[in-house]
Amino acid sequence: MFHGALLMKKENCDKIFYAVNGDVFSILIVTNFALIQMQNLISKYRIFGLRLNIRKSGCAGYTYKIEKIKNFSIHDVVYKNKNCKINLCVPNNLNLYINNTKIDYIKKNFNYTFTFDNKNILQKCGCGKSFNMRALYERK
Repeated sequence: MFHGALLMKKENCDKIFYAVNGDVFSILIVTNFALIQMQNLISKYRIFGLRLNIRKSGCAGYTYKIEKIKNFSIHDVVYKNKNCKINLCVPNNLNLYINNTKIDYIKKNFNYTFTFDNKNILQKCGCGKSFNMRALYERK
């Protein structure tokens, strides 16, 4: 069902999700393909929404993780787009590092995967699956 949509001409229809946390305004950019896959995951697993998280892993230090959630935590920053009915959040302590990240869903070799374009990253590992940010290392 979804994979057939990838054969269609890719149009510039990225969606901006925004969050306001106190006096801080943050955005996530979600491509149309990523949005469709997120909707598919929410529907398939009958979940409330998705959390974009960063976990310690990989040769460069950290990786992204998209987690299925049953509800928001009080520690989440909630991102919204008035035209999309997707519940998307980020842990409050990581929001600064994830702000302005572009999320896409692409075919890579024989698999489909989410990709993350984040200008806050200092270095990626050779395979591109893990990254580091100086501020995350200094916090731990």
